[in-house]
Amino acid sequence: MTHWKIALPIVCVMLLAAASVLAAIEQPQEAVAKVKQVALFKNGMGYFTREGEFPRKAGPFVIRPLPASSHGTFWFDCGESVKLNALASRKAFVPEPVEATSLLELLQANIGGQVKLYLSSGETLIGKIVALPVSKPSVESDPYVGEQRHTYYGPRVNVPTPQLVIIETEKGVVAFNPNAIQRVDFVDSNAAYHLQKDVEAVEFVGKLDRAPRNRAFTLSYVAKGVAWAPSYRVDISDPETAAISAKALVINEVEDLEDVTLHLITGFPNIQFADVPSPLSLKLTLAQFFQYLSNPPQALLHLMANVAMQQAAPSPGRAGPGYTISATGRATEDLFLYPVENVTLAKGETGYYPVFTGHVPYKHIYQWDIPDYVNADDRYQRPAQTAAEERPQVWHTIRLENETALPWTTAPAMTVARGQVVAQDTLTYTPVNGMTTLKLTRAVEVSAEEQELEVDRVRNAARFYGYEYDRVTVDGKLRIESFKDEAISMEITKTFSGELVSSAPEADVQQLARGLKRMNPTTLLTWHLEVKPDEEKELTYKYTVLVRR
Repeated sequence: MTHWKIALPIVCVMLLAAASVLAAIEQPQEAVAKVKQVALFKNGMGYFTREGEFPRKAGPFVIRPLPASSHGTFWFDCGESVKLNALASRKAFVPEPVEATSLLELLQANIGGQVKLYLSSGETLIGKIVALPVSKPSVESDPYVGEQRHTYYGPRVNVPTPQLVIIETEKGVVAFNPNAIQRVDFVDSNAAYHLQKDVEAVEFVGKLDRAPRNRAFTLSYVAKGVAWAPSYRVDISDPETAAISAKALVINEVEDLEDVTLHLITGFPNIQFADVPSPLSLKLTLAQFFQYLSNPPQALLHLMANVAMQQAAPSPGRAGPGYTISATGRATEDLFLYPVENVTLAKGETGYYPVFTGHVPYKHIYQWDIPDYVNADDRYQRPAQTAAEERPQVWHTIRLENETALPWTTAPAMTVARGQVVAQDTLTYTPVNGMTTLKLTRAVEVSAEEQELEVDRVRNAARFYGYEYDRVTVDGKLRIESFKDEAISMEITKTFSGELVSSAPEADVQQLARGLKRMNPTTLLTWHLEVKPDEEKELTYKYTVLVRR
């Protein structure tokens, strides 16, 4: 009997030790997978590539945390020598450091510390913070699920406010409502100002049947919450060559990026299920998932490159960023990628990255565009004009030729000269060796007048689909006069519905594929001419048009 009494504790200790060993064996080992590359689109999507290593030993492992990915885009790649049965996703709460912004959060950040509390009743308490109990956080609407899809692409966590404060004093433990606290004095000089909040996340668990020979693996997926917004600065201080600089603003609301290579994509990607969360993200019930598949929601947030104009700092000479030309980007099908190396950007930060600077030829062009006055119903109708609009608008523009090695994506472009801002306009997509035009200012020193007169009409000249049409002959006259001190290059365009009879001087003529179901073809006339100082020029054109009665 005595032997059993002695042996029983030994057996219990051995069983507990064995259970601890088994628990340790089955405890998943963490496989760290770091983001190495992100290909950024301009509409809030990014294509992430993570690289990691499996644990050295066989058994269960866990990869945490990973952002929500879009349906059909998550891929796990490992070597053929790795025997992986399956990979499962599950929810987990991951601590995330945040700055304390209230008295309660300061108390939470300093649990275990000594404090002096001043209460609204006039009482003071001195003691150690024991606890501020809170319930588990609840997740609000996310980019994929819920009514408020516009809340953007990171998980929104609602941490409930503590309703109880527990302090250990010399007289014992005291619990009270935190609303009674008026002031807190921290006895410890090393008080903390940050606390850990639990954020709901997704982690992946798997199991290796045997120790892998090749431990490397790759994760790739499309996720929301990151975008880039380009913009340009065009310096025209030199009369013939413009210095064009491009920068990228990278908005990161998805996860921390450390020493990552970014590929800034220009083009029009087709990600059909971008707004449908992957089932691995645990965002949808089965019924919701099938509903999203049958009717994918439209993306509600498009982060285009319409960012605020960057003011130029007044300085003499050519004031421009001294960026080097970017490493030659690469094309993937119809997409072009600008590389940006060694990027470190925390979640919630926006980064500023130079992309390239190039020098390209440009010309000053004065443009006058005259619209078509025949509407979709084949009726001649000039729009009502205010007094400020009575004078035709001639625009002073610059025409740039893209002689860089990179295409230019659509983005805001600020034009400067000799350290001063001139204008801001939208630079449209321009391929290599292509040309684009930027508006500068209204040309107030160039006078323009236009007039169209009916010179002939044949009534009931045609009948189509039950409607009667008159054939009208229109004479147009354009007059321009320059009051500038130097000669200018002008480009005048006139669009009209009908058949051209004549133009003088002879214009370049194009038949536009516009309004093909209408009775009249659409024609574009273009004149290119030089206008000397104080010179007046007149242009004429004549056309016939079928006007519905």
